Amino acid sequence: MELAYSIGGRLKRLIVAVLAAITMYAGQAQAHGLPPDPPVKYWYALAKCETGWGKGQLPRWHRNTRNYEGGLGIHRQTWNDYTRGDMTMPDKGGDATIAQQIEVALRVVHGWGTSRGVGYYGWGCAKHSIGDPTGRLANGKKSTIYHP
Repeated sequence: MELAYSIGGRLKRLIVAVLAAITMYAGQAQAHGLPPDPPVKYWYALAKCETGWGKGQLPRWHRNTRNYEGGLGIHRQTWNDYTRGDMTMPDKGGDATIAQQIEVALRVVHGWGTSRGVGYYGWGCAKHSIGDPTGRLANGKKSTIYHP
């Protein structure tokens, strides 16, 4: 019972943090002509695509490679550009919480500071595999992998 309560408490805090990160950018999507900010399941699908599609495999949110950071596979220089001056963000994406990674991803999509937004198709997985939050690929076809 004690273990279930502590895991449940952490999960609740994570969900609240993720929702806060998404809510922070609410409404910006329409101003940029983008689909509304996606639900958490979109970011989960993107992370799964970026870190491997193995059967039953979970996204590797704490992955750092030579060039890419975290579960969403944000390029190291992009991570630095979109977190510069934000003392609440770690230096590496893989050291960030899931909520922080989603927050930086939304900055990449919508723009932040002097860095412009690139939209959802800045990720190869979004462009060719899972699509944008509506499930549309860059070529206009519907994703066969992600279903909103």
